[in-house]
Amino acid sequence: IKFLHRKFYDDSTTMRHIDPYLLKEFRYRWYIIGKDHKDGIVKSFGLDRIEGIEFTRVKYNAKAKESVRKRYEDCFGIVCEPMQGRYILALPLHHSQHLIEENEKEIILGLRVYLTHDLFMELLSYGEEIKVLAPQKLVDEIISRHERSVKKYNDL
Repeated sequence: IKFLHRKFYDDSTTMRHIDPYLLKEFRYRWYIIGKDHKDGIVKSFGLDRIEGIEFTRVKYNAKAKESVRKRYEDCFGIVCEPMQGRYILALPLHHSQHLIEENEKEIILGLRVYLTHDLFMELLSYGEEIKVLAPQKLVDEIISRHERSVKKYNDL
């Protein structure tokens, strides 16, 4: 399919041509996931930011959708303070969430998810209450986003 996609963070639009694989809902928002013809990378696009869908006659390997579905279940782990951890245990972040360890100081959880902007935003919403343990790519991204946030206050 081809469509005009409006970026969420700067309102610019780009024409996209993708091999569509999945529709996915996260926090009451729907996304189409597919391989972008521009760079061959599987990406997600918010349906609320798509305009002018055109169905093309380009053939593609639809069998790849199963591997894409599995890819969206990759793993990361977090540590929570006990109070916040009990909230997350009661209302899990993801269906793959599992308890790794619980003691009086912390609760360690594991999840199998794909690293997306939505995941970063969800984890950042817990502020100082959680600490991401792995994978290192996710740890680095969370640290970087916290550092940019602090810099905004230091620049006042």
